[in-house]
Amino acid sequence: MNLFSMQNGSKGLVVRVALSLALVGGLAAHFQATPVSAATEVARNTITVAGKGDVLMTPDVAYVQFGLITEGQSAQQAQQKNAELFKEIQAAIKQQGVGEADVKTSRYDTHPDYRWENEQNVLKGYRSEHILEVTYREMDQIGSLLDAVSKAGANRIESVRFGAEKVDEYEMIALQKAVDHARKKADALAKGLGKQVKEVVAIQEFGTVAPLQYRNAMSIAADGEAAMQNSTATTINHGQLTLTSQVQVTFEF
Repeated sequence: MNLFSMQNGSKGLVVRVALSLALVGGLAAHFQATPVSAATEVARNTITVAGKGDVLMTPDVAYVQFGLITEGQSAQQAQQKNAELFKEIQAAIKQQGVGEADVKTSRYDTHPDYRWENEQNVLKGYRSEHILEVTYREMDQIGSLLDAVSKAGANRIESVRFGAEKVDEYEMIALQKAVDHARKKADALAKGLGKQVKEVVAIQEFGTVAPLQYRNAMSIAADGEAAMQNSTATTINHGQLTLTSQVQVTFEF
């Protein structure tokens, strides 16, 4: 090995040592510049409970569905007959003090009337059906309304549904009861652990159920037949409705 080779080898070694030192220094600077984060948030002790609130409502509105079915040899004949007879029903509704805004057509239909005879469908004519829905607020006079329209020609009584037009007011009461119920449950759980409830962390409403009380055509017809046999007016009882609200509340303790 000559002197020139030794000198070049020494220079190469110096360069490699310098690069290694630079790399180590850079890594050290990187780790020193990178901050180390520490978890400072303290876990909260919570209780999550469900609450329910019920409110009894006295119905103040009824949705009464009834109408007229007519038959004819042609569709036009069935519809014309229906239109003529329906005028008497509309007059009877008006005499009961119902305004036009509270009367709407819920279904109107004209279709062929087939009967099964000798193992085949035979066209017997046409049927025209006109059903109204009346919003009625005289809760003690619903039977009288049905008697009046039946006398005027209505031959189809479909249903009576009861509701409350002030349902929003009842809902606020039910929600407050649901929250109170949830707080009582949380207090009982916390007390069992020797703790006390502090504050609300989260709350969620699961909705309010306000079912309509419903009477179908069969039950109304039974009342009507009994009334006719006794020569008395049809009686419709509205009873009470139950409105239910549900919430989920998370408390800290």
